[in-house]
Amino acid sequence: MKIGILTFHNAYNYGAVLQAYATQEIVKSYGHEVEIIDYHNKAIDNDYNSLKFHIRSFLGSKHWFFLYTLQTFFFRIRRKAYNKFFETHIRLSDRTYYQGEEISLNDYDVVLIGSDQLWNKSLTKVLDRMYWGQFDSSFRTRKVAWSVCMNNINLTTDEISVIKEYLKSFSAISVREDTLQTFISTLTDKKVWHTLDPTLLLSSHEWEKICHPVEERNYIAVYAVRKEEETISFARKLATRLSKRLIIIRSYSKWYFSSENKEYCSPDDFLSYIKNADYVVTSSFHGTVFSLIFQRQFICPRLDGNIRVEDLLHTVGLSKRFVEDWEEALLLPAIDYNHLSDQLELKRKETLDFLSNALNC
Repeated sequence: MKIGILTFHNAYNYGAVLQAYATQEIVKSYGHEVEIIDYHNKAIDNDYNSLKFHIRSFLGSKHWFFLYTLQTFFFRIRRKAYNKFFETHIRLSDRTYYQGEEISLNDYDVVLIGSDQLWNKSLTKVLDRMYWGQFDSSFRTRKVAWSVCMNNINLTTDEISVIKEYLKSFSAISVREDTLQTFISTLTDKKVWHTLDPTLLLSSHEWEKICHPVEERNYIAVYAVRKEEETISFARKLATRLSKRLIIIRSYSKWYFSSENKEYCSPDDFLSYIKNADYVVTSSFHGTVFSLIFQRQFICPRLDGNIRVEDLLHTVGLSKRFVEDWEEALLLPAIDYNHLSDQLELKRKETLDFLSNALNC
């Protein structure tokens, strides 16, 4: 069969790109022909516009032109690194579609919609009909909601009524969050499955295929997508006590130069720095995911209500890695990866069973 994947593949965000890659590789392993549909949601594209991407870093500065030029320089290097990863590892559809255009489904037997936060209206700004499977009704292509995430369920009564109708077009539905599973189950008679993020479905060996050696040694890798400076401050204190340097994988470029900062990491760079770290400090879900996959010693600062990270750590029996302060981290025993909870393996099997059945039903 030929499978099309509709997801946030074009975001300059490690988690978004790597979950798209993981889904592609898993579907390929089943013997199907697969490609990612090159669809662009306007709001997502605007979020990664170089000006808007960096304006938060220098707003109000007297030297705004110089800073903007510097930021744009770093952004272009980073975009080039991402594009190289796309060209090497991601198979895109020949045609690019933009919001408002109908996607041609003639060539697909199944369209996987997901994973990632495709149903999160705060990101897409509207209920994007494409991410809810509302294609030309003359096509009989099966549509599967695949580990979709919504994060904050903040919908009007009218939107909920619309979603009820949208859900009727899916042949199978799976989501990544317990709360979303409960919510969607109230809107449809179909079974709503709880499944894992696709990045957790590939083994460390499979991820290592796209890693490369790094020159740095004896370092703590830091990665945060929210409260970045607080996470870095947390990590710096820990690094001082452990006599290690910091490697900071930045979510956004900064206006100053530092040997610690990795402004232009490609997705494979990101993986490589996590894999080769002595220790990882992360407030990111995918930072936590890859720390687990590569069996790194790590902690997650409890800087805000990061439910996704907290749930993942609970699933694998590592809730104590979600810490209040850096001194607490020093008291933790090393993670024994030989005795991790079997719950994650069971969940992996459930998730892969769902996908296999959804593709072949």
